Amino acid sequence: MEQEIAIAHPNEKDGRRLGEILVRESYQIKVFANIEDLLAYLETSPCRAVIIDIDELPVDKQFFRNLKRLQPGLSILALSSRSFHPELEEAMSRHIYACLNKPVDPEEMIYLLKGINNAAQTA
Repeated sequence: MEQEIAIAHPNEKDGRRLGEILVRESYQIKVFANIEDLLAYLETSPCRAVIIDIDELPVDKQFFRNLKRLQPGLSILALSSRSFHPELEEAMSRHIYACLNKPVDPEEMIYLLKGINNAAQTA
């Protein structure tokens, strides 16, 4: 059984749409509209990966440091319509596995998640 993929997206409709794509690929998902609920979930539940909209949610480099401290094996996929986030330079280089352009290409998202799963299985 796959570990869950958490999605943090402030727009419930968009978050659910991403989740539907993942469910069709047999992933278990949890969708959160805010960072606080995501963090509460991650404190008690193992999760393989999290997908976070970094354009819309209040995240900074300290948030990503704390997220990786909370779950060191967690893979983070960021969603953004911007190509450059100078305020997240450290997080992009050290904590974020990949950044997906919005609107998300479902094939690219699935490809990245399969890579995460394969790496976890061989570790």
